[in-house]
Amino acid sequence: MIKSVSRIEPARLEEVPESVADVVASLSAAGAVLGSALHPTSAANLAVLVRIMNTYYSNLIEGHDTRPRDIERALAGNLDRDEGR
Repeated sequence: MIKSVSRIEPARLEEVPESVADVVASLSAAGAVLGSALHPTSAANLAVLVRIMNTYYSNLIEGHDTRPRDIERALAGNLDRDEGR
């Protein structure tokens, strides 16, 4: 099997249609409004939750069944020493 660097590179559009660019701009603006409306503590808590969620799904895609509570423990430095995991 031939392996190519291009297999892991992100896909890029050479020319972005104007309609897509408009949707991206609108979504970006709406995200900024939502972000500015959140209380800083809520935003920080949401960021932690999203980080754990992203880690969980990335691990799941890679075939690792790591539970969110285990991810929280690992992020806190409380790693499981079980070699079988």
